[in-house]
Amino acid sequence: MALALYLPVTLILLALWSRKVQRVSVAAAIALVALPLLPVGRALLTGRTAAPADISYMEHPLREYARDYGVETPHNILLSDLHAQIIPWQKAVRYSLANGEWPLWNPFILCGDVLAAAAQPAVYDPWQWLAMLLPLDQAFTFGLALTFFFSGFFTFAFARALGVREIGALVAATGFLLCGMMAFFAGWPLGRSWSYLPLVFFATRRLVREEKGGLLATAFVLVIVSGHPESVLHVVACGAAYGLFEVARVRRAKPLALAIGAGVIALLLTAVYLLPFAEAAPQTLEHHIRSELYSRTSYDDLARPHVRAERIARTFVPGVRHQDPLAARVGPVVVVLALIGLVVRRRDADAWFFLGLALVGLGATFGSWPVAHALHALPLFDITINERLAFAAAFAMSLLAAFAVDAFAHKPALLALALVMAERTYDDGGVYPALPRDAFFPRIPLIAAIPRDARMTAWSFAFTGNNPTMYALEDVRGYQAMTNRRLYETYPLWSTYQRAFFNRVDDLTKPFLSFLNVRYAISKGEPPEGWRTIAEDRGIRLFENTRELPRAFVPPHVQYEKEPAKVLEAMLQATDFFERAWIETDAAEGFLVNGRGHVAVRRSGLAYELDASMEKAGWVVVSATAWKGWRAYVDDRRVQVHNANHAFLGVYVPEGKHRVTLRYLPESFTCGRTISVATAVLLVLARLRRRITRQR
Repeated sequence: MALALYLPVTLILLALWSRKVQRVSVAAAIALVALPLLPVGRALLTGRTAAPADISYMEHPLREYARDYGVETPHNILLSDLHAQIIPWQKAVRYSLANGEWPLWNPFILCGDVLAAAAQPAVYDPWQWLAMLLPLDQAFTFGLALTFFFSGFFTFAFARALGVREIGALVAATGFLLCGMMAFFAGWPLGRSWSYLPLVFFATRRLVREEKGGLLATAFVLVIVSGHPESVLHVVACGAAYGLFEVARVRRAKPLALAIGAGVIALLLTAVYLLPFAEAAPQTLEHHIRSELYSRTSYDDLARPHVRAERIARTFVPGVRHQDPLAARVGPVVVVLALIGLVVRRRDADAWFFLGLALVGLGATFGSWPVAHALHALPLFDITINERLAFAAAFAMSLLAAFAVDAFAHKPALLALALVMAERTYDDGGVYPALPRDAFFPRIPLIAAIPRDARMTAWSFAFTGNNPTMYALEDVRGYQAMTNRRLYETYPLWSTYQRAFFNRVDDLTKPFLSFLNVRYAISKGEPPEGWRTIAEDRGIRLFENTRELPRAFVPPHVQYEKEPAKVLEAMLQATDFFERAWIETDAAEGFLVNGRGHVAVRRSGLAYELDASMEKAGWVVVSATAWKGWRAYVDDRRVQVHNANHAFLGVYVPEGKHRVTLRYLPESFTCGRTISVATAVLLVLARLRRRITRQR
């Protein structure tokens, strides 16, 4: 199925490029379409899936079914972020769209979480939308192959623009397509973003030489919507450096203005994504760590000599492996060819530019002075992982290798291409698995027994966080690259924080789990106090919480507080989260009896619909994570939303019967949507006007 979509998409793109932009021979087109088969051909040609779903079988309850689905040991444990983040996020996107909702909110993790604004779900990536024609397991394989194709095809096109013959350009394409970074990260938004680096270079050169900025604006948009903001900074910075190099050669200022215009247009077109991301990022734990700790720490304190040594070894010594995948590895054949290319083109300014780019990328990757230290001192770069400039180093070395092969005769050039393909495939071509499709998150009896009307969790490492998303189950645990900081601060009340993984639930008796509406839990052994066994399968049990609180309820008492720290301090001492809730407000402080009432709650897409019967006016508390962007309505009249219990929602409801609606719809999204749509309409109108003018 993935192959049936991959072939027509790539062939159409090549035909359009050859007709509109740059000629591509039939032989080169066939080679470019075939190159991604080196890393993903096993899955693509056999109808299997390259998604690392086998990692899910390391823990209960799928562990008990590993042999049933032919899973012995995980193919590559380092792909764990794909199985626990990227793939579940895509499942959440599909769920929202299937239910007629824009994918702004992910109900399946962490008591609800941002989705589009989290960036890496890549909601606005057009290739993700195209992949929705396929089941998710095949969509992942298609997306993986497409990323490899983009990295190879655009590198080929740029090398050709530099005057390199097709065989040499194919060497460059193979070197970048199967460099260590791309071979590993192609399944991440990180890899997709960097696959457009050669397109940005090609479009920049075209803008400077021909003063045409449309392709550069398109390239910027594609990089942005790929869903990895750090890589946007890195890719655009590399493109800007090359643009300044080209402008210095032609000695014209107009290309600078055109490049800035292309960037502005790209920002306006992607405002629907960028504005919500900009609003969400400061609310996260990761933003706090990067801006308050990481950026203010000397790079000498961040650098680790043993890591530098390992990365140098992995870059230049064949066969070296380590848990850290960061390395500018292109293989010894490409490195030797790159050195030859530098000698062959020693009088060519392009060769010296790419040597400089390679050295900067290697310096950043290895954490070497002065490159790493200088980057860490720059605004924005001081909060990014600049070691990922290994992509840029690999790209530059691949182009230098193409310069060498371009000087060879035909047969030696073919031999060089064959050697690069063989070495790169052997060293980095087996990162991704080729699993049977039925092994992709199968529906087993214990999971099927979990009702969908309340939240669930699992004990310790069982049913790895985010994996329940694959079954449309709402798990209070989660694994996020943008963790709501207020929610994180409640973790001591109910879970164990892990620096680079989901937050474990190690004690099911924690009272706060009941507040979180956790009704079900998967575990082994006997149920703890307050829980009872309702199902069992192959030694794994499903527990039900007898003390679970409703998703929305009216607490008998509330405590007003102005300072969040005092709320946390009081909550850490509490044992009953039904009896009292804490409301943050500047209006008052102190303890009071809350109005009594009853609330019936149901979720409708991005909204909660509450039927509230209040004997007296009072507060309704909802255990949904209080990201900015929630709107509250009482009988269609908008009211203020307050933080309740530090990280959740509180709404004041008058006496009597009322319909209360809570909807996640950030104004940053509605404003960004207006800007993006208006920009797109204006661009279309401008294009039509230009066409009409030409016809006249």
